[in-house]
Amino acid sequence: YLTNHSLIKEVALTGRPLILSTGMSTENEIKQAVNLLNNNGAQYILLHCNSTYPTPAKDVQLGFMPNLGEIGQCLFGYSGHERGIHIPIAAVAKGAKVIEKHFTIDKSME
Repeated sequence: YLTNHSLIKEVALTGRPLILSTGMSTENEIKQAVNLLNNNGAQYILLHCNSTYPTPAKDVQLGFMPNLGEIGQCLFGYSGHERGIHIPIAAVAKGAKVIEKHFTIDKSME
């Protein structure tokens, strides 16, 4: 997703604030996307995300969120796929300004 630079540029040029999830992205890919966003005058927030469904609590790594703020010189948030509400609450306690919560419409599904 963050490697689709043509899409990122087109969306940045709309002038609307952007919310970008960093799931499945390397730190270098995040930095490249941030440079593209900054070069196109975009306002944005970066969301920390682990793209495992559902994400085990041991793999969440909320400690990386502030790094996103430093990389982008922007606000940061959390995009979660884990069960329950405890991780998003912890993310807010660690400075997240946006929470994106994934859920299923059928509790018998993973």
